[in-house]
Amino acid sequence: MKFYVGNAGAVPYWYSPDEHRLVSHPIVFNKRGNGRQALSRKKKGTIQALWLNLTKACNLRCAYCFTSNLTALPKMMSKQTAESCVEFLIREALSDENGLRERTLIFFGGEPLLRWEIILHTVGYVNSRTSHLPVNFKYMLATNGTLLNEEHAKFLSRHDISVQISLDGPEEIHNRVRKTASGKGSYKAAIKGVELMQKWLPEKNFSVRPTVTEHGPSLLELSRFFTRLGVKRPPTDTSRIW
Repeated sequence: MKFYVGNAGAVPYWYSPDEHRLVSHPIVFNKRGNGRQALSRKKKGTIQALWLNLTKACNLRCAYCFTSNLTALPKMMSKQTAESCVEFLIREALSDENGLRERTLIFFGGEPLLRWEIILHTVGYVNSRTSHLPVNFKYMLATNGTLLNEEHAKFLSRHDISVQISLDGPEEIHNRVRKTASGKGSYKAAIKGVELMQKWLPEKNFSVRPTVTEHGPSLLELSRFFTRLGVKRPPTDTSRIW
């Protein structure tokens, strides 16, 4: 089985736990997710971070979402696959010629909170495997925020997990494209998630990520909106689609 992972800030890769290696050609998806281009891995070095696509499933039906076109992706990641990914990243850390022992796992989807049990298992597995190793793991959760609850918040806080919530701006703008399966706007549920993270997480561990479309506000207007919302860290990572 192969699943979507990524080298943070660089090119997405496919990783095969059966072969215990990165597949030789990285895969890049275009903005609509329905085309891909194979690139050769030009630089020799270790991977610093992996994006774990825990599930293709999502409780929202956002108009611009790429996952609806990625029919080749597995729908659910298994615990065994997650463990294989951790083992791969441990090997990368221990073999780093520059002595960089910190690695990052990003929980991604779909909506990764639909596989909360995999997040719990993966963090626990990392702790058990690295307790006597000179390797440090960091985590980030990329979520739409609508499913976050107190149980999640306590765990995320306890394990110093960073959270990034997708929020496209004011209610009218957000609800235009980020709808539930029944066609209702998701803004109010997402804002509850934002408020929960503001309550439980330190400022450094929480951010928002808007997707800017031709119908949306300008980046300046978005910045002002997030300031009014009390988001201390202005969004530095955005997607633009039109």
